[in-house]
Amino acid sequence: MRSIMTGQRLVAIAIALFSVGYLVIAFRIPDFALEVSMQPATFPKVLGLSMLVLSGLLFLQRPTAAEPTSEPGRRDAIVMLISMVFYIALLVPLGFALTTAVYLFAMAFYLGYRRHWVNAAVAIGIAAGLHATLAYALGITLPSGPLPL
Repeated sequence: MRSIMTGQRLVAIAIALFSVGYLVIAFRIPDFALEVSMQPATFPKVLGLSMLVLSGLLFLQRPTAAEPTSEPGRRDAIVMLISMVFYIALLVPLGFALTTAVYLFAMAFYLGYRRHWVNAAVAIGIAAGLHATLAYALGITLPSGPLPL
């Protein structure tokens, strides 16, 4: 008899439980007394609901046949950790947009994506989109570095 509780479904249940706990905390965040368009709890609530919906979709997804995959090893984890330290160290001198684009491109290259023009376009697009969202839509001041942003 086949078990209906696959590893994928167990992960979905774990994410759903985490999401519910996250949402409980998010709904306890007090609102500003002033009427503003974006309350402090808006983003955490959207994130928690998104995680809950995606965990439900993961649970309902049909399990695929196990494919032999190479698990990331200790070396990969150390490289990722060191790259994050460099990202943080270069964030102020190079600015958010440039550092993020270089970091995303370097990580895609390290993970084996060899279509360099596509990698560069995606990295620049994500960095520009994040910068526009954070700086212009949310009004967060980001380090600009040498770029006049």
